[in-house]
Amino acid sequence: MPGFTKRRPDVSMETIEKYLHNLYAVQPDSLHSVSRDFIRNCPTPILVLPDDVPGHPLQTSIDVASLAPNAEITVFPWKEPEEPKQRAIDRVRRFLNAHVPMRATDRDSTKAFKRPCEPDFAYRRRLIE
Repeated sequence: MPGFTKRRPDVSMETIEKYLHNLYAVQPDSLHSVSRDFIRNCPTPILVLPDDVPGHPLQTSIDVASLAPNAEITVFPWKEPEEPKQRAIDRVRRFLNAHVPMRATDRDSTKAFKRPCEPDFAYRRRLIE
């Protein structure tokens, strides 16, 4: 939190503690800052690079990759040794190249364009209220 509080001195520790409490203790069906239903219905492609640290438990990565309809997941562990790390980097590059957003000029103007999945900011606000 020290880095955050330096960047955002306007946010009190009380607000931060309340947010974290609501995020992790009060919202048991939450995966970080969105609900499982949100992830289930999110059409945006997601690449999950799993980790297993207190802030990003491995099970959460597995849950996100299992729930999201357009999710891909890399191997775990991928940070070390060098070979899996390089494979993960190559996978990220392939994923990004495969999912380049369309420019407005590239779209057929006669077709409806569905916006990518966006987080529910009202849901996030409820976490700190």
